[in-house]
Amino acid sequence: MKRIYFDYNATSPLRPEVYEAMSVYLKSQFGNASSIHEEGRKAKEGVMVARESLAQVSGCDPEEIIFTSGGTEANNLALKGAFEYFYPQKKKIIVSEIEHPSILETCDYLASRGATLVKLPVTKEGIVDATLLEASLSDDTLLVSVQYVNHETGVIQPIQDMGRLVQSKGILFHVDAVQALGKLPMSFSALPVDLMSVSSHKISGPKGIGALILKQGLKLQALVHGGNQERKRRGGTENVAAIVGFGKACDLISEMGGQDQERIEKLRNYFEAKLKSQFPTISIQGESVPRVGNTSNITFEDITSETLLLNLDLQGVSASSGAACSSGSLDPSPVLLAMGLSENLALSSVRFSFGAATCQNEIDVALKILSNIVERFRASV
Repeated sequence: MKRIYFDYNATSPLRPEVYEAMSVYLKSQFGNASSIHEEGRKAKEGVMVARESLAQVSGCDPEEIIFTSGGTEANNLALKGAFEYFYPQKKKIIVSEIEHPSILETCDYLASRGATLVKLPVTKEGIVDATLLEASLSDDTLLVSVQYVNHETGVIQPIQDMGRLVQSKGILFHVDAVQALGKLPMSFSALPVDLMSVSSHKISGPKGIGALILKQGLKLQALVHGGNQERKRRGGTENVAAIVGFGKACDLISEMGGQDQERIEKLRNYFEAKLKSQFPTISIQGESVPRVGNTSNITFEDITSETLLLNLDLQGVSASSGAACSSGSLDPSPVLLAMGLSENLALSSVRFSFGAATCQNEIDVALKILSNIVERFRASV
């Protein structure tokens, strides 16, 4: 049986069109984009076209884009670059408790270097508490960083309201939009945002490439030295093939115009409705607030996510718990704990995330498999 992949928030399969676009730059157009000869000029042209494609889909100026090795590096550059440039005049960094590890662990590192770190709690639905955010802002606040879309629940933060509040105080606002690109209409220029991180492999582009979008005129300390690439903001020979692939993935988003996301959301809603009708005791995290249409985080209460995921995998269905495996034990999700779930409930939650290749038949087959697993487990206890 063909495997069913429901883990698009972790990564997405490379689109054939992206592979074809990249293959040219892996074979015939292999030049260094910094070289002045013909091979270099053709490589540079590929980078320029991709930069335009990302600018179009994210609503920014091409010159505001800094290509990085992915969303993690983009988040590191945003936080470390701002801290190194503005410290010690400003040193407070404010984030939420449900950010991606590339934000939280970077903040912990900066705290060891002198930053004052504030981690804001969230509501039971996973929304940052706006009152506490406002109360935390002070004259020494350097930056606020908030995820646009949560990687585990799909919950959408009210970026417009938070951004206006933060920027009204003269404070930088960074948004981790890795899970938002391709799932939400986006315009960096229209948002009250100073820095925004995006990634290629979440939108069916290649791994190892992302970008930090930086408002024109804003200064950051570079993290990678040794070249003038990306206007001296990120040294090193450009990964031309990956950049071209990222650009092609952006083109495909532009061509679809949101139609595919509408289709995916209908499938997600169908999936949730069927599960709720069969298992009324399940709960869907973030269900009552805005979510992106591809993500469903479901708590089964009396069966662990480890049991579900192992049995799903054995029967050809890939999903995720959003939890970290360490020393052979499954830890409860920090995101779900921050939303008020007990450890037991957090350890009974599974994330299903859908994408471009997801179809009705896959949903129906997976529902049958999942139902059989749950019923078999409940009958055995």
